[in-house]
Amino acid sequence: LEEPSGPLQVGALAALGRLGDPQAIAPLTAFVTSEPSDEVRAAGVAALAAFGAAAEATLVSVLGADPHPAVRQAAVEALAALGGQTATAALVDFATGPYLAACDPQACSGLALSLMRGLARLGQGELALSLLEVSLDQLADVLPFVFAFAEADLIDAAVQVGRAVPALFDLLLASDNAFVQAIALGALPRVQGEAARDVLLRFAAPEQNRLLRRMALEGLAPLATPADLDRFLGELQNRDRRTRGAAFDAVVRIGDARALVPLQDALAAESLSVRLQAVEAAIRFGDRWLN
Repeated sequence: LEEPSGPLQVGALAALGRLGDPQAIAPLTAFVTSEPSDEVRAAGVAALAAFGAAAEATLVSVLGADPHPAVRQAAVEALAALGGQTATAALVDFATGPYLAACDPQACSGLALSLMRGLARLGQGELALSLLEVSLDQLADVLPFVFAFAEADLIDAAVQVGRAVPALFDLLLASDNAFVQAIALGALPRVQGEAARDVLLRFAAPEQNRLLRRMALEGLAPLATPADLDRFLGELQNRDRRTRGAAFDAVVRIGDARALVPLQDALAAESLSVRLQAVEAAIRFGDRWLN
């Protein structure tokens, strides 16, 4: 830990966490309160998390005092995993305190998402929903950028909160921001399964916004039935790679012989990307028939 190399320190911290020897708690505690590197301090917090309740007081202290959002995020994740009355109270106090309101939305977006997931996990769904509303409002101007780089994290947070508070989806889908609606469409089938079909079909209509249509088709693909085949066959050569991917996945899932000619057409498409996706889908389609 005294080496001047950050990567060596991070490796040592991870090893101490895996070893789990209580003798490491005191030096780790001193380390996370004095190390100048934000990245290395975050790794120290993650290592402390392995010691459970013995490290709880330090994790609560880091959450309330560390100067960098990423380090506080590591503390949030550790406390959420630890659970219990003290950890829950610490996350609730932090969520209702002034820090997030004053923090730059882009710098604190990861922290906010981890906090939402943690609150939902600890039975604080209504507070998590309130935090999600505020966060999306603060990120409104930069949400396209954030969505491009953190789509999976945004959707995962919506899944966690939506499982605790199903009203989340009505709230998000009613937004006039396409990226907010896209988050809902990405999370909805993971929470509601087949019950999400009607909503997904509505947003999969040809006249819909391209992003929303893609999200709806991706959600529908794992639920696809023979009645959906024509809808997906028409997307096998869509210019959007992810929309095509959803279509190929749905066609393989359905396994209908009517897909053979469209698959052959896709294998002969001018676009290399289309042909590569078509080859993979054709192999899976053939495996399904053979087996």
